[in-house]
Amino acid sequence: MFEGAKKEYDQAIDRNATLGDLANQKSISSGWRPSRAIISVIILVAAAIAVAVLIIL
Repeated sequence: MFEGAKKEYDQAIDRNATLGDLANQKSISSGWRPSRAIISVIILVAAAIAVAVLIIL
């Protein structure tokens, strides 16, 4: 009786650990966001325009 309960308990612990690992991998891999790239491009374009305006003046 207790062997079956212990086996189910161990399986549940393993499932929780596996789900935790998957959640950590997903959160780590989502570190790159497209919004960061867009903001970087906008900043670089603004700097280039500012330099061009200064050169023209």
